[in-house]
Amino acid sequence: MRKSLNAVQFVVVLSLGLILAGCADDEPISPVASYAAANLNRSGSPPAPPAGLVEIEWNGERLSLWPYTGSDFGSQTVDPINLVFFGEATPVQIRAALLALDGDRTAFGFPPAPPFNDTWSDAMGGVQTAYADGGGWVGSVVQLELGSYGPVRFHLRLFETRNPFAPEGTWTLGAAHFEILIPGTTNHQVMCWELAEQIVIADLVRSGLLGAAPASSGPINAAPTYRDIPAVIYNGVPDELKLACGLPPGSASGDVPIPSDGEATLLYLARSVALSPERRDENFTIEFRQLVPKPFCQASPADFLLVEGPVTLRRSTRVTTEGRYAYHAMIRGLLTATPVDVTQNPPVIVGEPFKVTASDVQQGYISFGDGNSRVAMQSQRIIIGNGAEKQFVWLEIHERGSKDYREIVQCLTD
Repeated sequence: MRKSLNAVQFVVVLSLGLILAGCADDEPISPVASYAAANLNRSGSPPAPPAGLVEIEWNGERLSLWPYTGSDFGSQTVDPINLVFFGEATPVQIRAALLALDGDRTAFGFPPAPPFNDTWSDAMGGVQTAYADGGGWVGSVVQLELGSYGPVRFHLRLFETRNPFAPEGTWTLGAAHFEILIPGTTNHQVMCWELAEQIVIADLVRSGLLGAAPASSGPINAAPTYRDIPAVIYNGVPDELKLACGLPPGSASGDVPIPSDGEATLLYLARSVALSPERRDENFTIEFRQLVPKPFCQASPADFLLVEGPVTLRRSTRVTTEGRYAYHAMIRGLLTATPVDVTQNPPVIVGEPFKVTASDVQQGYISFGDGNSRVAMQSQRIIIGNGAEKQFVWLEIHERGSKDYREIVQCLTD
């Protein structure tokens, strides 16, 4: 019998960031009905530079960079680069400087309330790429958050370019944003870029490590807006949060553009903090319950699934006495997916539920001193229902080795 979905279940999320992987009892799969592969870089040669490089200059020192982050090697832009660090500015040094601070930012106009008065910690988030001439493609080994995974947080990704600055320094790129956890999912929605940029600037000023006042890069990426907030998410956000992000209060009938001034802030770190050995572990569970577009092998745009179940997220971070930073992160969960017809009002369940397994694995390191680094991400999505469907994504960026992106989709029939 068909069942109608209630209003909570009918909140539509536009992407499924959860990784569906594994096959119940390792069932055999039938011959491939369709196959697609994209963005393969398996020749061993470095991937080509992206289009649209810009130049940053500070006191005669120059850096040519791609002013965005990506999910691969240039075909998909994700976030704007809105922070550029240089001098004593490796990602490990920036991390140590931020983690050493307390949460009192009232002198800079930030309220004494979470996440504005939280302290920095290591973050879980997707691996992204960045590019600068000289060092080539690099990955987001170091990710930081102010706040927790949900409900709201500031999120900062750092990319060491391996380009020298003056005699012994380096350039590091930063992409910061303020985001909310979409209820009932493991996904975040970016709300603003500028507020996150300002809080990182304030904290670097508080650190006492800056050797010059923050400066502007000038226009380097999209303005006056970049990316959008879906109306179905925007209309559930409190007006206070919208106003903090420079967004209009009230409801929206369509997607809302995210303001961006198109500039990055230049931060010269003249000094560094001492690095100490440490170990940090995080382990928590999110109850996934959301109606989502089928993530791949869609029969039509109205092909939706109701996905439910617990998802466990784990992250382990280590820093050695030599300053080597390494992390390992994973997502695991047992979920139930049920086909839903969203063309009817209200939507109705139109198929039997089936089990899926959630899995996402990341690992990376940076060796302090020589800057050797590696980050890798592997995800699989395997759905066993009426046939079997599989998506495989692999991203690896090794400073002195392979730079590889693969995406394979298989749509199988019984």
